Formats: sequence, C-alpha cells, structure tokens
Amino acid sequence: MMITVDMFLLNLIMNKSKNASLVDFMKCIVRSNGIYMNKYNDIDQTSKNEICSHIYNNYIVKTSDLIENCQTRIAIFKSKLPISCYTNFRDALFHFYKMNKSTTEIDVYTQAFAISEHLSRASTDATNSIFSYISSILEGLIRNNVSEGTTNRSRELLHKVKEVQLLKRLKGMMMFDANLCVVNSSIDEAMSLIDECCKFFVENHLESIISSDKNENRS
Repeated sequence: MMITVDMFLLNLIMNKSKNASLVDFMKCIVRSNGIYMNKYNDIDQTSKNEICSHIYNNYIVKTSDLIENCQTRIAIFKSKLPISCYTNFRDALFHFYKMNKSTTEIDVYTQAFAISEHLSRASTDATNSIFSYISSILEGLIRNNVSEGTTNRSRELLHKVKEVQLLKRLKGMMMFDANLCVVNSSIDEAMSLIDECCKFFVENHLESIISSDKNENRS
C-alpha cells in the first residue's frame, strides 16, 4: 500500500525531534521524484492541524516573542526596529491563514515554506538592527581606549558579534539550511549575545556614549 505524502511527512516532523525542520520533511518529496507528490492530493484535516499547530507553537509564537524582546533591547539605544520586522511577520501570518485554508498537500507545504522565509527575515532584521548599534558603540570604545579592561572586553564582544552575523549569513546562503530550525537556533544565540552586550553597557555606565553614538548616526 502506498503511504501518502502527508502521513509520511507528519510522522517524520512530529517524531524526529522538537527541532525538526521544514527541509527535513520536504526532502522526502525530492527523493520521491514526484512519485507520491501530486498537487491534487488532498491532505486530511488531522494531519494539517498537526502541522499547523507545530509551526504556530514552535515558530510563529517564538518569532513574536523575539520581536517583542528586541523592541525592549533596541529602546536602550533610543531607537526602534525597522518596519520590515513587522511587515514580514504580518506576511507570515497571512501565509499561515492560507495554509489553514489549504486542502491539498502541495499547497500546505508551499505555504509552510513561505512562512519560514518571512519569519527568518523578520528575526534577522530585528537582531541585525540591534547588532548595528552594538557594533558601532563597541568600535567607538576601542578607538577611544576608555580603559584597558573596557577596550579588551569591547574587542571580545565585537568579535562575537561579527562571528554570529557571519554564521547567520552563511546559513542564509545555504538553501537546504534555510528552514525553521535555523530561526530558533539563531534567535537563541543572537538574543544571548545582545543581552550580554547590553549588560556590559549598563554595568559600565555607558549610556552617554550610547546617546552620543545615536546622534552621530542621525547626522
């Protein structure tokens, strides 16, 4: 008996691990060379509900939390997140709505990939906007050489920031890694580093430097 695509994929995504990605269950479609893939194949409601629930709880909600957390962090720099964070999240919700209305296998997976793309853009824009301020301030501290301890710590943090940004770019360049699992791993890593940098600024009373750097960026 032929196993339908939706049941095979559902079993894979739900039983592999909590970090199962869209690419994981889409790869089986590629391997099948279209044998089981038919845009007219209906997907049963139970399977679709499981997939929708998985994506909503593990990715949409987490990205929403990320944006809210980034709003708090970027306020330290007297700034706001770029509008693209909100428009991409809005578009992800639109595709989630379409996925809920979809009745065929191909439509469900097409919408899932669109959700992945928009959530990835939203999270990347949010974290990168904060990292741009952090990098500018750290570079200024290094140039001004406020103190040996501050300079050394600034160099260490700046190296971490550039490393995280480089890894995010590399992941984005790899098509088979452009999946929802990347969103979660990058979010945790980026937010941890952002908090580490903000703590460094606050503990060393660098609010005046942050304010002056903000004014320089405006000019």
